[in-house]
Amino acid sequence: MSAAAPSLNAGRRAPTRSYRDVLAASTARTLGRRRAVSYLMVGLTYLAAFLAILPLILISWHLLQAGAKSINLAFFLHMPKPPDATDGGMANAIAGTGIIVAIASAIGLPIGIGAGLYLAEQRGARLATAVRPSFWRF
Repeated sequence: MSAAAPSLNAGRRAPTRSYRDVLAASTARTLGRRRAVSYLMVGLTYLAAFLAILPLILISWHLLQAGAKSINLAFFLHMPKPPDATDGGMANAIAGTGIIVAIASAIGLPIGIGAGLYLAEQRGARLATAVRPSFWRF
């Protein structure tokens, strides 16, 4: 062959790398650093959550330690005493809480059950279609 003979690839461009290949190479180069940063950030998140909960744990520990000696059956069954007395109970507070829960249940349960049944039975109704997205949050 002579020096002036045309090459087989004379009219063709050099092969280019696809975007997928470039992205894969870039991902392979940075994967280790991104994993290290991810582990570091997850660790910092756990540390921040622990530091946020630590005061709650310490306060709860103190309350349990200081108040454990006064918790007995009489605490739940007797009425409260005046502020300067040492022995007293929480009977009226427990009864009041039960009454409030009973009244709230008597009002809320029929409304909630009725709304759920209406939405389930009347799927195509205009009101059900308009109201249904408000229940998606619950």
